[in-house]
Amino acid sequence: MENEAEQTPVEEQVERADVAGSSAPEAGEELKTESEPVQVADVEAAEEGPEPQVDELTLLGEQLTEAQAKASEYLDGWQRARAELANYRRREEQRRKQMDVEVKSRLLINLIPVLDDLGRAFEMIPEGVQDSPWVEGLSLVGQKLETVLEKSGLSVVSVEPGDAFDPKFHEAVTHEPSRDFEEGRIIQVVQRGYDLSGTVLRPALVRVSSGKTD
Repeated sequence: MENEAEQTPVEEQVERADVAGSSAPEAGEELKTESEPVQVADVEAAEEGPEPQVDELTLLGEQLTEAQAKASEYLDGWQRARAELANYRRREEQRRKQMDVEVKSRLLINLIPVLDDLGRAFEMIPEGVQDSPWVEGLSLVGQKLETVLEKSGLSVVSVEPGDAFDPKFHEAVTHEPSRDFEEGRIIQVVQRGYDLSGTVLRPALVRVSSGKTD
């Protein structure tokens, strides 16, 4: 009995060792099995790691595209505004010039008859007094007036006998046969015409040939 009592602990130890030895591989397998999910998770985490960077690049690309679209829209708007401003300035400049011509026209049209009267007065001066001081003074006044009007843009319509009749610049008072000029040619300038910066204020009054006579 004593021997059995002494052997019992040893046998128990051996049995425990056998049990431990037989179960060790299984434990190893369990550890290996338990370690596998960790490794798969690490791989998945490694694969999923760059995804936030891709999303961030996509977002930045979208923001860049949106910013470029807005910049293009702003540029188009700025160009349209610039073109509209240029057109407005051009229209205002044309309107200002037109108003300037209209104001000058109203003033100069009233002064043209004064030039006509001065011209007729000089034509009617008797030959004996043409060199008198008062005639010379009157001539200087007329010249000063013409100079002032020329500076304002007024000019005499250029026309001479023999020129072709042009209804834009001439007004015919008569159509008559002529021994010197063919049909449609100006025979005589009856009254001078005037224009202001290319705009006819008053056409020249002329006699026009209706054809040559034998």
